[in-house]
Amino acid sequence: MSEKEVNPDSSQQAEPAPDSDTPAAAKERKTLRRKTIQFVTVFVVSVLALLTAHSMLVHTRCNDFYLYQVARSTAWLLDLVGESGRVVGNPRSYPGKEAYVRATMEAWAKGGDEPDPVQFQHVDAPPLTPWESWRYWAMSRRRELQQLLQTWEERGRDWLTDPVNQAEVKDLRGRIQRLQGRDLGPTVTFILKSGPASKIAELRREMLALKQKQDLTEEEQETRTAEIQNRLQELEQKREKLAKTNPKAINDMAFTFVVVPDCGAIPTMVIFIAAVLAFPARWWKKLVGIGAGLPVLYGVNTLRLTVLAVIGAWDHGGAIFKFAHEYVWQGIYIIFVVVTWLAWVELLVRRGKSKEPASE
Repeated sequence: MSEKEVNPDSSQQAEPAPDSDTPAAAKERKTLRRKTIQFVTVFVVSVLALLTAHSMLVHTRCNDFYLYQVARSTAWLLDLVGESGRVVGNPRSYPGKEAYVRATMEAWAKGGDEPDPVQFQHVDAPPLTPWESWRYWAMSRRRELQQLLQTWEERGRDWLTDPVNQAEVKDLRGRIQRLQGRDLGPTVTFILKSGPASKIAELRREMLALKQKQDLTEEEQETRTAEIQNRLQELEQKREKLAKTNPKAINDMAFTFVVVPDCGAIPTMVIFIAAVLAFPARWWKKLVGIGAGLPVLYGVNTLRLTVLAVIGAWDHGGAIFKFAHEYVWQGIYIIFVVVTWLAWVELLVRRGKSKEPASE
């Protein structure tokens, strides 16, 4: 009988190594693959559906009102940061046509034509608000574009290709292209710091208004005129010094911008909504995530516009402003979207699951 070498550990049964091909592991991989496909599918479908809906609402009163609220929020923050920030809607306030403008917008909203302006020549009405001024201007431009496109179609191919009409065709095409390429939105004006030039102009207007006042005595007129003249003299001396040392400081550090649809950050918010809808969670948690996340992203976007306006005023809309607008804040805002979504997942979805009692 031959003697065999005995392994001291042979009597003990070796523990099986984790097998990646066990039924449990295969089931787990299959579940993970299914959830991933489901997330991607719901995310892509939601993004496409929401962006399509937004593209259909760009030229509606709803989107116009949203852009105006973005402009108001930004102007409010800018007013706290600098000397002034305000929404002017549209630079033209249509003086003397307030009643006509309001009646026209009401008629257009009902699908009708604008009324006869003669009916409103002697009608007194309060000044247009910035919202009314901007809304009327936007509606006018859109109706003008619609009428030009209709004219283009009605003229037909024969008229368009006739050499006799080429000058008129070129003019019509140019007007259509200008209107199609114009971004409509309310205007925000911001003054970070007033320069001596604007202060001098303001004092001169004040001097002119003072001369036209009839309710002041001669002594009061002289006193106030002397005060304004002293201030004018000081500012003019300051302007002369700045002209030699820092010519840019003569004018205001100001910035004017138009809140166009891209400024509303709707496409980026759509990505956030789609990510919330696609993530596996209860519906009430998704609604809470969307309801809490959108105001946060709206506030971040308002902060973005405020910072860009400050940079624009300081840099006079130069290269630094363009770099911050086109690159820096685009990336920062996307990071905020991701962080807001991750905060919803960690603080509400996963923490909520850990607190739920395990089902027997």
